[in-house]
Amino acid sequence: MSFVLSKEAREEIAETFLAKNDVDFGCITKYEQKNIGLSNKLNVLLECGYSNTQVIESVVYHNITNFIQNSFFSALDKVALLFNLATQRDLFYDENLKILSDATHRHKLYFNPKSKREDLEKEIFNKLEMKIDSNRLTPVRQVLDELVMNAQLDAPKLSTARNVNQSVLIVERTDNLISISVIDYYGTLDVKRFLKKIEGSLKLGQGDAINYSQHKGGAGLGSSIIYNHSDMLLMGCKRLKITRVTSVLPYNISEKKFSSIQKSISIID
Repeated sequence: MSFVLSKEAREEIAETFLAKNDVDFGCITKYEQKNIGLSNKLNVLLECGYSNTQVIESVVYHNITNFIQNSFFSALDKVALLFNLATQRDLFYDENLKILSDATHRHKLYFNPKSKREDLEKEIFNKLEMKIDSNRLTPVRQVLDELVMNAQLDAPKLSTARNVNQSVLIVERTDNLISISVIDYYGTLDVKRFLKKIEGSLKLGQGDAINYSQHKGGAGLGSSIIYNHSDMLLMGCKRLKITRVTSVLPYNISEKKFSSIQKSISIID
């Protein structure tokens, strides 16, 4: 399976949105340092053929906050989502934001540090009318579990807040994609650190990352699970106020098809 888009096709997508608003939104189809991060625009790099590691490196080391590639979640739909956020970035933290425009199912569940993740998963899968014990849905279960666990365990550890009672899990489903979002009101996610942990795990391999973590404090395996299953990963954090992490991933597909995904990352700041 190939998701390759020619430069001409990518330029056509870019021009479609730039023609509507090139003041708040920027989009280029080839990395050029002079065009990245030099304004308050929401800048998108719409590329093709980058590996999982190359995408992470581009975001961490080259100041690219929105690295988009075509995949199961199409480049056109990804860019459309970011275009809508260009003039209202706070909308990213709104529980009512729709990630998948053609979602047939959308459900919200509130939880706290004492909520049982197993119960949350069962309820969500029931609402989505999906079998929780399906092997092909293992990536969905794993991403859901990791995102909820981050809000239950990691976020409170780093927060001084004492009145945070609940976080929210939002799940959307189309015929071939699932969006899983968790919003917490601790605001403690260090996005670059989160991505560097993923980079470390990708470069070291899981076994070496575990050994490395004994000396450096954290293998980043949970964040790597999220990234490895994601078609698009969106993140944002308002310090000590609110964090949102959203993973969009295909479901009911083979491991071979999963390996064909072209990754996208978006940091909403």
